[in-house]
Amino acid sequence: MALSTTQIPLQKSESDPTRTSISFSTCFRFTIEPSDPNYRGDGMAFVMLSEGLQGSYGGAFGVFNPQGHRIARTLAIEFDTHENSAFGDENNNHVGVDVQDVNSTIARSAWEVSIDLAGSYSIYSWIDYSSSAQKLEVRISSDNAKPSLPFIVFALNLFDVFHPDELVYVGFSAANGNCKCFNFYTVHDWTFSYVSDPEAIIQVSPPILPAPTPEPGGEFKVLVALIAGVSLGVVLLFSILAIVGLVRRQKKANRPEGGDRTAFSLDGVNLGFRLEFSFQQLCIATHQFGEESKLGQGAFGAVYRGQLPDTGQLVAVTRLNPVSNQGLKGFMAEVSIIRQIRHRNIVKLLGWCHDRGNLLLVYELMPNGSLDKALFHPANPESVLPWKLRFKIISGSADALYYLHEGWRQQVIHGDFKSSNIMLDQDFNAMLGDFGLARMADHSPYTATIQTAGTLGYIAPEVACSGKFTDKTDVYAFGAVALVIACGRPAYLFEEPVKHIFLVDWVWEKLDRERLFDVVDPRLGEEFDAKEMKLLLLLGLLCSHPNAGSRPTMREVVEILGGRVALPLVPSSKPQPHYLSSVATDQHQSI
Repeated sequence: MALSTTQIPLQKSESDPTRTSISFSTCFRFTIEPSDPNYRGDGMAFVMLSEGLQGSYGGAFGVFNPQGHRIARTLAIEFDTHENSAFGDENNNHVGVDVQDVNSTIARSAWEVSIDLAGSYSIYSWIDYSSSAQKLEVRISSDNAKPSLPFIVFALNLFDVFHPDELVYVGFSAANGNCKCFNFYTVHDWTFSYVSDPEAIIQVSPPILPAPTPEPGGEFKVLVALIAGVSLGVVLLFSILAIVGLVRRQKKANRPEGGDRTAFSLDGVNLGFRLEFSFQQLCIATHQFGEESKLGQGAFGAVYRGQLPDTGQLVAVTRLNPVSNQGLKGFMAEVSIIRQIRHRNIVKLLGWCHDRGNLLLVYELMPNGSLDKALFHPANPESVLPWKLRFKIISGSADALYYLHEGWRQQVIHGDFKSSNIMLDQDFNAMLGDFGLARMADHSPYTATIQTAGTLGYIAPEVACSGKFTDKTDVYAFGAVALVIACGRPAYLFEEPVKHIFLVDWVWEKLDRERLFDVVDPRLGEEFDAKEMKLLLLLGLLCSHPNAGSRPTMREVVEILGGRVALPLVPSSKPQPHYLSSVATDQHQSI
């Protein structure tokens, strides 16, 4: 727990006959870094407390007792990264307002704004309370621009939580459970200001200090994160505590030789990774890069399955072909993007190696391989990817592509969106990878483009004329993937009759003949949701519309899949591209 050593008055003025509470604003930047992405700790909270009493570990955030009830009068805004069903958590990634109890009075999933609270990147939060409006507003963002709309709005009278004449502590608390699920918490900077008598704004602005050096022997001590100063001359001491002493020892054990928290620059691109692996480590991990460890050949090098010798963690190691200049260029494009992007449906980059002329990247291994493999080459030839998982995968893929197009500070064009570049984690969540063709483009009125590349069956028709890829060509590729999932057939099959070589043409033909469900993967039998199937087939065609301007944005795709927006009308037969014909059709199909 990290609390101020001085307390804040809640009543604006002791002589105020109306007994008006203060208004306050606070903003801070924090990072939650799980030791293992699959085993997240419980999370942290901004707190206001009547007494500075330490609470229980785990889901109680170090604030409440083991049953989740108050020890002191409490207002907490929780950033929860572990699902505790006993406390009514909806998932392992939500923000909530806790009043006197760990069961949030109001909560909202951070996934809704494409934020992973335990994504190991900086998250900004603003918390504002207006005494006149009796309203608490919470905002979160992955950059330092304060959102115009609040993430949570909560009707609140501070005097319903605290006594008017008492003083409160403000600060932070974080906790981990008594298990291998734990996080590392950092509050990088913080300001807290409130309106008090005589209508003056009093502000707390703690400066940032370097992170402490690990102590010899690995014993866990109190980790002092911030020393804060107040304009009133009071010194505040802040610390973030990890509950389990095992944390520091395991963290140290997880550090591979070759460096820790080292930034790496390659051709002017600062990779900024915290972990550097030695080439020897990766040789051991992949059995000397043997053929039995090879997962496949990517656009710019081979990918190998590996197991880190120090920790036993399974990883995917991409080894760039050292003689390929084109490979190096594309590899650097991939690195410059993935190192900065954090999203629940995008493959996480764990570290790097540049040793003995070898350049390698280490990713988290997706245990279920690629979507392409799950659909067409499953480990058990008799197994069929069920519809429920297929719809989950396409929805997650849409979230990832939407984040690349609109959710990050710069637009990212993937450029090679296809079934073999959608990886599947242990729960069959979609994880988008291979940004070898991606390029960043500033959001502007002008179209972001990349040079021609891509894969047959996923390439939009206008690319043949323009030679360029845009966000709309990504949408076209998404449509192809949607049809692949629904039909259980590759997007391009050369051995098919000419008019059926491309999957999208076959589906358009069946729609025109009012036999749309003829294209459904026969391996599914009757085991699918007919409404979802029709939605996905028509959405796939809409995204694969020959004219780019008629395709939806990925934001619209996400809303359609989520049922928040109705599917627009879809032509009942394949339209002619504008550059081939100006004749339009008014026949449409809808659900």
